[in-house]
Amino acid sequence: MDDHSVSSVDQRRIILICVALAIALLIIVAFLGGCTDQKATPTSKPAAEVAPASATRVAQPTAAQGAASKTGQAETAKPQATDASKPAATPQAKETPAAVVQEKGAGPNIPHSPKGRDDCLACHSRLVVWPVPASHEGRGNETCQACHKPLAGGPPKIAHTLDGKSDCVACHGEGKLVKLPQSHAKRTSSNVCVVCHQQTTTPTTIAHTLEGKTNCTQCHGDGKIVALPASHAGRTEQMCQVCHTQTTTPTKIAHTLEGKTNCTGCHGDGKLVKLPQSHAGRTEQMCTLCHTQTTQPNTIAHTLEGMTNCTSCHADGKLVPLPASHAGRTEQMCQICHAQTMQPPTIAHTLEGKVNCTQCHGTGKLVALPASHAKRTEQMCAVCHTKTMDPPRAPHTTSDKPSCIACHDGKKVKAAPANTHQGRTDQMCAICHAPVSGGVPKIPHTLEGRSDCTMCHTKQ
Repeated sequence: MDDHSVSSVDQRRIILICVALAIALLIIVAFLGGCTDQKATPTSKPAAEVAPASATRVAQPTAAQGAASKTGQAETAKPQATDASKPAATPQAKETPAAVVQEKGAGPNIPHSPKGRDDCLACHSRLVVWPVPASHEGRGNETCQACHKPLAGGPPKIAHTLDGKSDCVACHGEGKLVKLPQSHAKRTSSNVCVVCHQQTTTPTTIAHTLEGKTNCTQCHGDGKIVALPASHAGRTEQMCQVCHTQTTTPTKIAHTLEGKTNCTGCHGDGKLVKLPQSHAGRTEQMCTLCHTQTTQPNTIAHTLEGMTNCTSCHADGKLVPLPASHAGRTEQMCQICHAQTMQPPTIAHTLEGKVNCTQCHGTGKLVALPASHAKRTEQMCAVCHTKTMDPPRAPHTTSDKPSCIACHDGKKVKAAPANTHQGRTDQMCAICHAPVSGGVPKIPHTLEGRSDCTMCHTKQ
């Protein structure tokens, strides 16, 4: 074999060795690429957590890689240079085309409002509030909301105010008053709670006082006097006053309950007393649960004999104006509350020749009025005081008698009755006790030397 033949053989050997080495290199690269795919793609995470194609440019295969794919062998693409403003793709991280992300849907919802939170990585990275999974390593802020959209409607509002409540996990958590959903596992810090749950609500005020009421579920619940809303399903007795902390004192019943056993007989739509809108759907059984206090209305200061129309005297602009609390009350409502009447004292004299009551009766007058008569006018006197009496007439004139009680002391002459004349003065005597008409017969003799009338005038 000549030198030329030897040279040709050597060349062929060199070519075969190079081809073998190239094939071996391709096999090694394909094997390493398969291992990288398994490590880069998490099995427990949804495809949505992979950064979308818009976030990172997808590398284009080279001509050599295209040839390799035709032979059934895959080769990991070398990433091309990216924009300086965008983060570089993680080495050996498998890129997911945009079509795959759209087909499988977006990632988990953002459980809080993104307003004012432009820097996702301020909280979502290693050693902060909520670390990102390993598959998200190297992803920047601009890629986050491409997959993760805000939760529709935002996180649920806190069902109570935060006044006096600074430790969320004291009530919320496993084995606590309120069990947390599975999605909140490992969320055990109050600092984490208020990151998402920022809005609070003011629960409805309890429509009654809590005096004598220790068991809420006795009245509130399915099949009870007050049905609970659907939002309260699963809430327990212990949870009631955690949220519902404010109470109200219902209006006092404006009358006594004696003889009144049916509230809806008078109170309700189309009834004597219309109920406020807040009472819609409230039943007869609920009335006295809230309205526990009653009041004793004023006694009618006169009898009702001959009086059939209350509003002819009692109303704005009438003889007796009504208090502000009676606005809107009708004629039919008067005697529902004001059921008791009284008999005013009989006028202790006749009304003959007396047309002005306040000439003698009133503050600083002959007869002072009681405190209950404050602001009562002349026109009101005879409305209540309708009965009069005719006192005994004086058998003599009073013009020459300086003092009635000088004689009517029980020693000289019979004393005035103590029960009715207590506190009456000399000035009052002649107002009621008018002298006998014509006076008494004159003494038919002089009184000289006659100091003792009984010496001659004795009872027969």
